[in-house]
Amino acid sequence: MDLNILNRASFDDKQIRHRVVVQPTLYEASNHLDLGGMTNVLWVKEITWQSKYIDTGMYGAKKEVKAPIKVSVSDVLTDDSHFYPPFIQPKPIVGRVDFKVINTNLFNNHRLEVEFFITGVLVKPKIGPGDPLTLKEMLAFIMLDSSKRGELAFAEAAADQLDETLSQLGLGSLRNQLPKGFTALKSLPESIQIAVIKSMAAKGGLSPGLAEALNINALPGGPISSGMPLQLTADIDPEREANSFVGDMFIVSPDDCQGVLTKSVLQQIAKAMVEKGWRRI
Repeated sequence: MDLNILNRASFDDKQIRHRVVVQPTLYEASNHLDLGGMTNVLWVKEITWQSKYIDTGMYGAKKEVKAPIKVSVSDVLTDDSHFYPPFIQPKPIVGRVDFKVINTNLFNNHRLEVEFFITGVLVKPKIGPGDPLTLKEMLAFIMLDSSKRGELAFAEAAADQLDETLSQLGLGSLRNQLPKGFTALKSLPESIQIAVIKSMAAKGGLSPGLAEALNINALPGGPISSGMPLQLTADIDPEREANSFVGDMFIVSPDDCQGVLTKSVLQQIAKAMVEKGWRRI
Protein backbone atom coordinates (compact mmCIF):
# COMPACT_ATOMS: atom_id res chain seq x y z
CA MET A 1 0.00 0.00 0.00
CA ASP A 2 1.43 3.35 -1.07
CA LEU A 3 -0.08 6.23 0.90
CA ASN A 4 2.98 8.42 0.26
CA ILE A 5 2.92 9.53 3.89
CA LEU A 6 6.63 9.83 4.64
CA ASN A 7 7.35 11.90 1.52
CA ARG A 8 4.81 14.48 2.65
CA ALA A 9 5.75 14.88 6.32
CA SER A 10 8.31 13.89 8.95
CA PHE A 11 7.30 12.29 12.26
CA ASP A 12 9.56 12.82 15.29
CA ASP A 13 8.92 11.34 18.73
CA LYS A 14 9.40 14.13 21.27
CA GLN A 15 9.81 14.59 25.02
CA ILE A 16 9.43 18.32 25.64
CA ARG A 17 10.25 20.20 28.86
CA HIS A 18 8.90 23.70 29.36
CA ARG A 19 8.81 26.03 32.37
CA VAL A 20 6.34 28.70 33.51
CA VAL A 21 7.13 31.07 36.40
CA VAL A 22 4.51 32.93 38.44
CA GLN A 23 6.06 35.76 40.43
CA PRO A 24 4.93 36.48 44.02
CA THR A 25 1.64 38.44 44.29
CA LEU A 26 0.64 37.40 40.74
CA TYR A 27 -2.41 35.18 40.38
CA GLU A 28 -1.43 33.66 37.04
CA ALA A 29 1.23 33.64 34.34
CA SER A 30 1.38 32.33 30.79
CA ASN A 31 3.78 31.86 27.88
CA HIS A 32 4.07 29.69 24.79
CA LEU A 33 6.39 27.34 22.94
CA ASP A 34 6.76 27.68 19.15
CA LEU A 35 6.74 24.41 17.22
CA GLY A 36 9.01 25.71 14.46
CA GLY A 37 6.28 26.62 11.99
CA MET A 38 2.57 27.36 11.99
CA THR A 39 1.87 24.24 9.94
CA ASN A 40 3.75 21.91 12.32
CA VAL A 41 1.57 19.78 14.56
CA LEU A 42 2.43 18.35 17.98
CA TRP A 43 0.36 15.26 18.73
CA VAL A 44 0.27 15.05 22.52
CA LYS A 45 0.23 11.61 24.13
CA GLU A 46 0.80 12.60 27.76
CA ILE A 47 1.29 15.73 29.90
CA THR A 48 2.67 15.82 33.44
CA TRP A 49 4.20 18.62 35.52
CA GLN A 50 6.15 19.41 38.67
CA SER A 51 5.68 22.55 40.76
CA LYS A 52 7.54 24.20 43.62
CA TYR A 53 7.25 27.36 45.70
CA ILE A 54 10.42 29.41 46.21
CA ASP A 55 10.87 31.95 49.01
CA THR A 56 12.08 35.27 47.54
CA GLY A 57 12.31 37.11 50.89
CA MET A 58 9.02 39.00 50.64
CA TYR A 59 7.47 40.31 53.83
CA GLY A 60 5.04 37.86 55.37
CA ALA A 61 6.22 34.97 53.23
CA LYS A 62 5.16 31.54 54.40
CA LYS A 63 5.36 28.23 52.63
CA GLU A 64 1.86 26.82 52.80
CA VAL A 65 -0.01 24.87 50.12
CA LYS A 66 -3.74 24.59 50.69
CA ALA A 67 -4.86 23.74 47.15
CA PRO A 68 -3.25 22.20 44.07
CA ILE A 69 -2.28 24.62 41.33
CA LYS A 70 -4.26 24.77 38.08
CA VAL A 71 -2.70 24.48 34.64
CA SER A 72 -3.82 24.91 31.04
CA VAL A 73 -2.05 23.64 27.90
CA SER A 74 -3.60 24.90 24.64
CA ASP A 75 -6.87 23.03 24.06
CA VAL A 76 -5.64 19.85 25.71
CA LEU A 77 -5.85 20.91 29.38
CA THR A 78 -8.01 23.69 30.83
CA ASP A 79 -7.52 24.70 34.47
CA ASP A 80 -6.73 21.12 35.45
CA SER A 81 -5.20 20.29 38.80
CA HIS A 82 -4.36 16.61 38.31
CA PHE A 83 -2.62 14.38 35.79
CA TYR A 84 -4.42 12.26 33.23
CA PRO A 85 -3.22 8.84 32.08
CA PRO A 86 -1.72 8.76 28.57
CA PHE A 87 -4.34 9.69 25.99
CA ILE A 88 -5.69 6.72 24.05
CA GLN A 89 -5.91 8.99 20.99
CA PRO A 90 -3.20 11.69 20.78
CA LYS A 91 -4.45 15.27 20.71
CA PRO A 92 -3.18 17.77 18.10
CA ILE A 93 -1.73 21.22 18.81
CA VAL A 94 -0.97 23.28 15.70
CA GLY A 95 1.77 25.90 15.39
CA ARG A 96 2.52 26.61 19.04
CA VAL A 97 1.76 25.33 22.54
CA ASP A 98 0.16 27.83 24.95
CA PHE A 99 0.78 27.39 28.69
CA LYS A 100 -0.99 28.98 31.65
CA VAL A 101 -0.55 28.47 35.39
CA ILE A 102 -2.87 29.70 38.17
CA ASN A 103 -1.37 30.18 41.63
CA THR A 104 -4.07 28.88 43.96
CA ASN A 105 -1.91 29.69 47.02
CA LEU A 106 -1.26 33.34 46.33
CA PHE A 107 -1.34 34.18 50.05
CA ASN A 108 2.05 32.58 50.76
CA ASN A 109 4.06 35.28 48.89
CA HIS A 110 6.33 32.73 47.19
CA ARG A 111 7.39 32.44 43.57
CA LEU A 112 5.73 29.50 41.83
CA GLU A 113 7.71 27.54 39.25
CA VAL A 114 6.07 24.85 37.15
CA GLU A 115 7.90 22.54 34.77
CA PHE A 116 5.84 20.71 32.15
CA PHE A 117 6.77 17.38 30.56
CA ILE A 118 5.05 16.58 27.26
CA THR A 119 5.40 13.30 25.39
CA GLY A 120 4.19 13.21 21.80
CA VAL A 121 4.98 13.24 18.09
CA LEU A 122 5.95 16.37 16.15
CA VAL A 123 4.76 16.29 12.54
CA LYS A 124 6.45 18.65 10.06
CA PRO A 125 5.01 18.92 6.53
CA LYS A 126 7.55 18.56 3.71
CA ILE A 127 7.69 20.84 0.69
CA GLY A 128 7.21 18.91 -2.53
CA PRO A 129 4.64 17.22 -4.76
CA GLY A 130 1.48 15.87 -3.22
CA ASP A 131 -1.19 17.40 -1.02
CA PRO A 132 -0.31 18.24 2.61
CA LEU A 133 -1.30 15.58 5.10
CA THR A 134 -4.66 16.05 6.77
CA LEU A 135 -4.96 15.73 10.54
CA LYS A 136 -6.80 12.45 10.00
CA GLU A 137 -3.91 11.05 7.93
CA MET A 138 -1.39 12.18 10.57
CA LEU A 139 -3.39 10.54 13.34
CA ALA A 140 -3.79 7.30 11.39
CA PHE A 141 -0.02 7.01 10.91
CA ILE A 142 0.76 7.89 14.54
CA MET A 143 -1.70 5.27 15.81
CA LEU A 144 0.12 2.51 13.88
CA ASP A 145 2.49 0.32 15.87
CA SER A 146 6.16 0.24 14.92
CA SER A 147 5.88 -2.90 12.78
CA LYS A 148 3.03 -1.44 10.73
CA ARG A 149 5.00 1.78 10.27
CA GLY A 150 7.92 -0.27 9.03
CA GLU A 151 5.74 -2.13 6.53
CA LEU A 152 4.33 1.14 5.24
CA ALA A 153 7.80 2.69 4.93
CA PHE A 154 9.01 -0.36 2.99
CA ALA A 155 6.01 -0.19 0.62
CA GLU A 156 6.52 3.53 0.05
CA ALA A 157 10.22 3.03 -0.65
CA ALA A 158 9.30 0.47 -3.31
CA ALA A 159 6.77 2.93 -4.75
CA ASP A 160 9.50 5.61 -4.83
CA GLN A 161 11.68 3.35 -6.97
CA LEU A 162 8.78 2.48 -9.27
CA ASP A 163 7.86 6.13 -9.68
CA GLU A 164 11.46 7.05 -10.50
CA THR A 165 11.68 4.23 -13.07
CA LEU A 166 8.44 5.32 -14.78
CA SER A 167 9.68 8.91 -14.96
CA GLN A 168 12.98 7.79 -16.48
CA LEU A 169 11.05 5.82 -19.11
CA GLY A 170 9.17 8.99 -20.03
CA LEU A 171 5.85 7.73 -18.66
CA GLY A 172 5.55 10.48 -16.06
CA SER A 173 5.11 10.28 -12.31
CA LEU A 174 2.54 7.70 -11.27
CA ARG A 175 1.84 9.52 -8.02
CA ASN A 176 1.21 12.82 -9.79
CA GLN A 177 -1.15 11.22 -12.29
CA LEU A 178 -3.05 8.82 -10.06
CA PRO A 179 -3.77 9.92 -6.49
CA LYS A 180 -1.50 8.11 -4.02
CA GLY A 181 -0.30 5.68 -6.69
CA PHE A 182 -3.45 3.56 -7.03
CA THR A 183 -4.02 3.19 -3.28
CA ALA A 184 -7.17 5.30 -3.25
CA LEU A 185 -8.42 3.60 -6.42
CA LYS A 186 -7.76 0.09 -5.11
CA SER A 187 -10.10 0.75 -2.17
CA LEU A 188 -13.00 1.15 -4.65
CA PRO A 189 -14.95 -1.60 -6.44
CA GLU A 190 -13.18 -2.76 -9.60
CA SER A 191 -15.84 -1.36 -11.92
CA ILE A 192 -15.40 2.10 -10.40
CA GLN A 193 -11.60 1.81 -10.57
CA ILE A 194 -11.85 1.16 -14.30
CA ALA A 195 -14.29 4.03 -14.79
CA VAL A 196 -12.00 6.47 -12.97
CA ILE A 197 -8.88 5.42 -14.92
CA LYS A 198 -10.66 5.56 -18.27
CA SER A 199 -12.16 8.96 -17.42
CA MET A 200 -8.73 10.34 -16.46
CA ALA A 201 -7.29 9.02 -19.73
CA ALA A 202 -10.10 10.59 -21.75
CA LYS A 203 -9.57 13.98 -20.10
CA GLY A 204 -5.80 13.92 -20.50
CA GLY A 205 -5.18 13.16 -16.83
CA LEU A 206 -2.73 10.41 -17.77
CA SER A 207 0.35 10.85 -19.87
CA PRO A 208 0.06 9.16 -23.30
CA GLY A 209 2.89 6.82 -22.39
CA LEU A 210 1.27 5.65 -19.17
CA ALA A 211 -2.15 5.32 -20.80
CA GLU A 212 -0.58 3.12 -23.48
CA ALA A 213 1.35 1.09 -20.91
CA LEU A 214 -1.84 0.46 -18.94
CA ASN A 215 -3.57 -0.58 -22.19
CA ILE A 216 -6.59 1.56 -21.34
CA ASN A 217 -8.63 0.51 -24.36
CA ALA A 218 -8.37 -3.12 -23.33
CA LEU A 219 -10.11 -2.49 -20.02
CA PRO A 220 -13.73 -3.68 -19.68
CA GLY A 221 -16.32 -1.22 -20.93
CA GLY A 222 -14.98 -0.52 -24.38
CA PRO A 223 -12.60 2.17 -25.64
CA ILE A 224 -12.17 5.43 -23.75
CA SER A 225 -14.49 8.31 -24.50
CA SER A 226 -13.29 11.83 -25.21
CA GLY A 227 -16.78 13.27 -25.59
CA MET A 228 -17.41 11.81 -29.09
CA PRO A 229 -20.05 9.11 -29.76
CA LEU A 230 -18.72 5.57 -29.58
CA GLN A 231 -18.26 3.80 -32.89
CA LEU A 232 -20.38 0.70 -33.40
CA THR A 233 -18.39 -2.47 -33.86
CA ALA A 234 -19.06 -4.75 -36.82
CA ASP A 235 -21.08 -7.27 -34.79
CA ILE A 236 -23.50 -4.65 -33.44
CA ASP A 237 -26.81 -4.05 -35.24
CA PRO A 238 -27.78 -0.44 -34.41
CA GLU A 239 -31.40 -0.95 -35.50
CA ARG A 240 -31.81 -3.97 -33.25
CA GLU A 241 -30.26 -2.12 -30.31
CA ALA A 242 -32.54 0.87 -30.90
CA ASN A 243 -35.62 -1.36 -31.02
CA SER A 244 -34.53 -3.01 -27.76
CA PHE A 245 -34.18 0.40 -26.15
CA VAL A 246 -37.66 1.48 -27.33
CA GLY A 247 -39.19 -1.76 -26.07
CA ASP A 248 -37.59 -1.43 -22.66
CA MET A 249 -38.69 2.19 -22.35
CA PHE A 250 -42.32 1.26 -23.16
CA ILE A 251 -42.25 -1.43 -20.49
CA VAL A 252 -40.73 0.65 -17.66
CA SER A 253 -42.34 4.04 -18.38
CA PRO A 254 -45.16 5.06 -15.98
CA ASP A 255 -48.65 5.28 -17.44
CA ASP A 256 -48.75 9.08 -17.22
CA CYS A 257 -45.66 9.29 -19.49
CA GLN A 258 -47.15 7.25 -22.34
CA GLY A 259 -48.66 10.31 -24.01
CA VAL A 260 -45.38 12.24 -23.92
CA LEU A 261 -42.97 9.46 -24.84
CA THR A 262 -44.47 8.71 -28.26
CA LYS A 263 -42.92 6.11 -30.51
CA SER A 264 -41.26 8.73 -32.72
CA VAL A 265 -39.77 10.51 -29.70
CA LEU A 266 -38.50 7.23 -28.27
CA GLN A 267 -36.93 6.29 -31.60
CA GLN A 268 -35.00 9.57 -31.66
CA ILE A 269 -33.84 9.02 -28.07
CA ALA A 270 -32.94 5.39 -28.82
CA LYS A 271 -30.82 6.33 -31.82
CA ALA A 272 -28.90 8.91 -29.80
CA MET A 273 -28.37 6.50 -26.90
CA VAL A 274 -27.07 3.72 -29.15
CA GLU A 275 -24.63 6.15 -30.79
CA LYS A 276 -23.40 7.11 -27.30
CA GLY A 277 -22.72 3.49 -26.49
CA TRP A 278 -25.92 2.08 -24.99
CA ARG A 279 -26.20 -1.68 -25.42
CA ARG A 280 -28.76 -4.25 -24.36
CA ILE A 281 -26.95 -6.70 -22.05
